[in-house]
Amino acid sequence: MPNSDITSHIKSGSTARLIPVVADSKKEERATSVLLSAFRFVPQFAESVLAEAGAKIGQRSTIKCYTEIVFNNKDYNNLRPDVLIVVTRESSLGQR
Repeated sequence: MPNSDITSHIKSGSTARLIPVVADSKKEERATSVLLSAFRFVPQFAESVLAEAGAKIGQRSTIKCYTEIVFNNKDYNNLRPDVLIVVTRESSLGQR
């Protein structure tokens, strides 16, 4: 994707929430949302889980988690990930 901010390519999806706003019958989606929302509030947990994927989480990192993503880019119509985790790190110059 040419734009470095992948979130600009999201057509639909939900931000991960501690108290999800999906039907009770969608147990997997609810559990995923709760788990991912914990990343924002417990950075040590996010760091240990995401370290396996090579993500480096530090004091200046921001984690945003989304569930049930659909991209608006026609090249990615067949992709519908259950989860999107975006980790950005602010540099010492205040840029991401």
